[in-house]
Amino acid sequence: MSKKLFVILLLLCSVMTLILAACSADSATSADTRSAPNQVHMNTTNFVSSSIDIKKGESIALIGDTLIPHTIANGTWENGTAKPAREPGAPEVKDVQINGFSQDTIGPFTTTGTFHLYCTVHSGMNLTVVVQLKKKGGRLMLTSRSQLTYEVSEMKRSREIEGERNDLVPGSQCRSSAHRAHTEGDCVGREAVSGAAKLWDLF
Repeated sequence: MSKKLFVILLLLCSVMTLILAACSADSATSADTRSAPNQVHMNTTNFVSSSIDIKKGESIALIGDTLIPHTIANGTWENGTAKPAREPGAPEVKDVQINGFSQDTIGPFTTTGTFHLYCTVHSGMNLTVVVQLKKKGGRLMLTSRSQLTYEVSEMKRSREIEGERNDLVPGSQCRSSAHRAHTEGDCVGREAVSGAAKLWDLF
């Protein structure tokens, strides 16, 4: 009788040990998930958010919220057809397996631009990663020279609205405060294009 009781107690202790170990693992996983930057969650057959903006040099954390596994690679789904493709500057993502209730890191993304990832298992499961010099909310947020040109044109337009300003940049050919607003805007625009283009080439 005492031998049977001992065996039962031993089995109960083993079960309790396994339960405690599982709970500890779940807690550690939850803590890692909460602290991971640039999170992209995945449900059964799709990304919860189809796009994410990150800063140059950062990575993304893909997190599975269900038991369903996903296989991630460079490329996209188009009209139900998988189109594997790796854009220039994109990190190589080749069949990264993310099992249920787990996560993995993709990156870093060291080049500005727009990049595409997809799940090779689930049709239509696409993710767009937009890599910028700074995240939204920062002053400089350029992904191409065309966007730089747009920013400069906006600067010129705001100058035209404000009207004339005194004491422009020393050495500028447009220093006179008597210039008309649109002339001043053009001059400032040219200077901004030159300076911004030099800044762009640094990255």
